[in-house]
Amino acid sequence: MLASLQSIALIIFREKNPYSKVQKTSYMNYTIIKELNVVYVECAGDIREDDIIEQAMQQLHDPEYSQDMNTLYNFQNGVFSGGVEKLKKLAKKMSDPNVIQTPSKTAMVAPNDLEYGLSRMYSMLAVGSLVEYEAFPTMKEALDWLGIPDSLLQKYMEKASDQPPED
Repeated sequence: MLASLQSIALIIFREKNPYSKVQKTSYMNYTIIKELNVVYVECAGDIREDDIIEQAMQQLHDPEYSQDMNTLYNFQNGVFSGGVEKLKKLAKKMSDPNVIQTPSKTAMVAPNDLEYGLSRMYSMLAVGSLVEYEAFPTMKEALDWLGIPDSLLQKYMEKASDQPPED
């Protein structure tokens, strides 16, 4: 039992330690697909408010990114672990006109009831944003809303996965 607790404590410490070589079990990776004017964000594991803000700031500062691009968040393998207060804080931050200055759309695919409900709540909390947020239980519905044929997104995602990783 003590060994298990020590292992858990070590894992928690390593996740919070920026010098750790241990990878977190959660991630948010984005791919900019200029031809479709969309940013695809794959989410996995326990996603925290800080993870979303960090990903959004990286995206906003990426030289390939344009603020008129739409965004597609895929939460099919991810869970938001922040709760309502964190969701409110996140919506306020991402609705700041100093952060987001151009209208666009963001679709959030959340197939389970909890994530779908939280995504819908986020859409309502971000009412002052220039970004139009919408939650969907399926990828097809999200792609239809963004005006992207499913087969076209698949083509670009396969093409991206064929590329060698950057150093």
